[in-house]
Amino acid sequence: MIVDYLKSRHSTSERRACRLVGMARRVYSYKSCKDPQTALRQRMKELAITRMRYGYRKIGVLLKREGFRHSTGVIYRIYREEGLGLRYRPVGAAALLRRNLAIYGLGGLVVPFIGIKLIDWLLVAVHLV
Repeated sequence: MIVDYLKSRHSTSERRACRLVGMARRVYSYKSCKDPQTALRQRMKELAITRMRYGYRKIGVLLKREGFRHSTGVIYRIYREEGLGLRYRPVGAAALLRRNLAIYGLGGLVVPFIGIKLIDWLLVAVHLV
């Protein structure tokens, strides 16, 4: 923290260092009294490691089965603070095409185009185009 640096490096008082930085002394000397919930955090990490594809809701359900009684908001906050969220990676067009070819075969590419061509012929036959 900048105040600690000023105090140690330049031998200034806490009051003067806080004034230089523009920080209230109360903010600098604040000590959190919030429960760190270490048991909950540890168990969430263990569950997230063993079940990698589970999100915070599913992990919350598992925790409630084990006896942890916390709201979904608390579970979500701790889930994000611990960095347990899955990373979103957009799939490129080439990878998507390869996957569709593997799943649907050549019909996955041909059938939509045939359908579009049939609709075009139908519109020409009815004289709408």
